[in-house]
Amino acid sequence: MSKRRSRSKMRWLPALIATALCLALGSAATGEPAAPLTAVWQDNFDGPTMDPRWECINEEPDYWSLSERSGFLRIMQLSGEPTKNLLKQAALPGDYDVTVRVQFAPSRDFQKAGVVISQGDGNAVYLFRGACFNPAMAFCNDDAIYFEKWEQGNFLMQSLDPWTHTDTYLRLSKRGASYTGYASTDGVSWTEVGTWYAPGITDPRPGLVAHNPVDDPDPAGIIPADFDFFRLDYQTNIYLPLVNEE
Repeated sequence: MSKRRSRSKMRWLPALIATALCLALGSAATGEPAAPLTAVWQDNFDGPTMDPRWECINEEPDYWSLSERSGFLRIMQLSGEPTKNLLKQAALPGDYDVTVRVQFAPSRDFQKAGVVISQGDGNAVYLFRGACFNPAMAFCNDDAIYFEKWEQGNFLMQSLDPWTHTDTYLRLSKRGASYTGYASTDGVSWTEVGTWYAPGITDPRPGLVAHNPVDDPDPAGIIPADFDFFRLDYQTNIYLPLVNEE
């Protein structure tokens, strides 16, 4: 997977231009609130190559695949820092929801797979299916949905437990500087995990993560996280970048 950055000659969604102008003019004239989330972009991971919207950070190409399981993006969970095969989209302004379906069965401390919104400077929120069995750590709740906030290297944790399901839907909703996490077993009925206020994320980039931050030399700890889809619901007056034409 080639690393791509949002630089020169960006193509945009031309079909939204007229809508965006109307929304901008209407908002300025009436003082109406921001547009609802009525536009959608979804990656079903059913092609032979990754969509160019993705940037893979700290890529280990032997440990991710679109062919190992048809219709899924498989990321093999590596351990240690920095995070390997971290997938990110370009920064997206405004409000939006990130929804994913992930199949994952963690069995060791700190194994996790889910969604992230971050900017790469120690400010991030993570919503993930994970495991933490160490009773000496106050935030450990065994098998659970964990909702983690990092702010300049310091972190706070919320969780929804117990959660033993291997097939999980996750939704991370951004509204201004507030981020709310939800979990579901079917993608229809949702349970709120919690909300973080994270004003330090000023350039929010949504993405996917499957990782164990603690070094684990045992190869048995390299387990798969299978992502069925990644969906962005966003405002129609926000443009999603398509391809960075170099």
